[in-house]
Amino acid sequence: MSDFSVKIPHSLGECGARSLIERFLEDLRHEPELTVHESRTKLEGNRGQFSCSVMGADINGVIGILPDHIVVNGNAPRLGVGRVKRMIEERLTKLFDLKPWKPRLPLSYKRQSFFISKEKGQLRR
Repeated sequence: MSDFSVKIPHSLGECGARSLIERFLEDLRHEPELTVHESRTKLEGNRGQFSCSVMGADINGVIGILPDHIVVNGNAPRLGVGRVKRMIEERLTKLFDLKPWKPRLPLSYKRQSFFISKEKGQLRR
């Protein structure tokens, strides 16, 4: 077995990150690229554990949820550790790569521009 470590930065805070990690752990159970025979996940507070058996090989690890990043430490078979680490990095990076939500304005909304006139120092429309 070989150890691996993944660190993913985020700006969601602990609560937001925890909900995404819950989704990640649930998705891990149904990962289409891996034939997962048995999986177990446990999330308590800001620390989680996961383990699964993939084609007879055991993969397990610990997830730490911190205010500004996620840390995943685990171990996998020596020959597959690179693939497992890469898969976890890719999935978590996609999961935490969220754009801030911006409300869309109705089509009938007309933008009004405001500016300050240099000559008069007044707010103009």
